[in-house]
Amino acid sequence: MLYMQRDRQAATLRWLAATGVPGAAFIGLELYEFAVLLHEGAGPQVSAFLSACFTLVMGASAATRSACCCPWS
Repeated sequence: MLYMQRDRQAATLRWLAATGVPGAAFIGLELYEFAVLLHEGAGPQVSAFLSACFTLVMGASAATRSACCCPWS
């Protein structure tokens, strides 16, 4: 955000896009992976490992999204 403080809005938007596009792709891949796991019957209720995996990955993902979308909170 140093570029934004220096009134370089175009550079700021380029950097936000450069980080946002791969981030959105990552979230999409994670959602696809979980959909495949659920379709194969490997949900969080099957084992402690899968329960921990779903909780940790989805919890970390939600925390990251909320921190990126609402940095002032």
